[in-house]
Amino acid sequence: KMLRNNAYPESKLSSLSQSWIKHKKLRQMLNWYRAVRYLKVKRPKSTIQVKTHIVWGEQDPFCLSDMAPICREYCKESKLTIMSGAGHWPQHQKSHEFNVILKSEFIEP
Repeated sequence: KMLRNNAYPESKLSSLSQSWIKHKKLRQMLNWYRAVRYLKVKRPKSTIQVKTHIVWGEQDPFCLSDMAPICREYCKESKLTIMSGAGHWPQHQKSHEFNVILKSEFIEP
């Protein structure tokens, strides 16, 4: 259901599904999400030193938008964009807006 929320066109979904089944990858992907709740994450001792732009989907069912500012604390210099109408795959769900953000990071004002 989540994949059908404008993340991928229906034609692409079909080929992705077949590939996941053929290569037995779907179970591995789902197991990662099942196991993540048991991870005991330690706060890193250092921060990311390069400039970072975090793009977060507001309706992400896995990584809630409340977590975004916390992730930002791990970066020395960062920007945060929370995209409304996007979920776990903002680069697919809001590709035009995402690409505008991406291009702005590579073109200096």
